[in-house]
Amino acid sequence: PNTMLMLLFLFSHRGLLLGCGSNVVDKFFRVRALPKPGEKGFFADPNRILEDSVVGGVTLNHLAWAALLGVPSALLALQGDDPSGRLIRRALENDLNVRTDFIQASDKFTTAESYVFVQADGERSIIMARGATSLMDAEAVEARFGEPLAKYGHFVSTEISQVPHSGVLKLLKLANKNAVTILDLDVSPSVAVNEAGLGTMDDLIQLRKALSE
Repeated sequence: PNTMLMLLFLFSHRGLLLGCGSNVVDKFFRVRALPKPGEKGFFADPNRILEDSVVGGVTLNHLAWAALLGVPSALLALQGDDPSGRLIRRALENDLNVRTDFIQASDKFTTAESYVFVQADGERSIIMARGATSLMDAEAVEARFGEPLAKYGHFVSTEISQVPHSGVLKLLKLANKNAVTILDLDVSPSVAVNEAGLGTMDDLIQLRKALSE
């Protein structure tokens, strides 16, 4: 509901929504059963391995919803000059009407991907690679996206999901002091700190303070 209210606000004010966060290609595979540790698994069809590749991500979805409502939207991201990066950029430009001029693509980067293994009853397991999004710490955000944030950062969407906490905090600080912001807590604090390794609990406290300032 809060996200939708912000999108409606943006629509009425015709502002540019800048999004910085997960933009990923989800690759789907059907398997007979999800293997347990130490077991060998099998694809459902030995002659069909990859079922589909779908462009997604928390922040990318925010931008797509906004664009659908007529709100100008743009993604701030690091992506690889690789098949997944090109797939995302084509989808943004041709299907989602989200601006790509602030995306920095390079063969030195790897685009984020997730591998989704689905068994017949719908149960699934996901393996995630954050790719170049994992490089977007405070220094990278300021150096690479400080200019568009200073110029257009009145409406900003980001997340606790793939971007390092320091990058999220820098993003919020670089945004206009009167900016309207979305911070989507996509994973629990414990997962963000432990499994995902995005930062510390102290970082999350600082992010909470930054939102209330």
